[in-house]
Amino acid sequence: MIYKNLKVLCLVALSNAIVSVAYAENLMEIYQRALQNDPAIREAEAVYLSGIEAKPQARSNILPALNLSAGLGSSNSEDPNRPINFATGQVDPNILSTEVERDSSSWSVSLSQTVFDWGQFLQLRQADKFVAQAEAFFQVAQ
Repeated sequence: MIYKNLKVLCLVALSNAIVSVAYAENLMEIYQRALQNDPAIREAEAVYLSGIEAKPQARSNILPALNLSAGLGSSNSEDPNRPINFATGQVDPNILSTEVERDSSSWSVSLSQTVFDWGQFLQLRQADKFVAQAEAFFQVAQ
């Protein structure tokens, strides 16, 4: 009986030793893994990333806007009426119909710039503060 219990005890001790070696981690690895999987930190990071985007978007309202457009067109039409020979005034028997083919292309470039809009400059200033706030919230969440 003692031999049987000793055998079970050795088996349990050996399995615990193997498991503890396989999952040996230091405290820093556990902390880093917890940071990566913490939903509150993931949310703070998403808010931070959206917050730092405020400045480029506010700056884009002040910068010039360039618009390009291009177009190609083609038309093909056929007149079923037989053409008249103007010299004789008679229908020309050699030409059965008249076909007209037209190709066209167009392009345009426009550059627009707001001369001054105080509201856009205020948005840029507010964006700086919004970015600072997003950075502070992210630091607190970490």
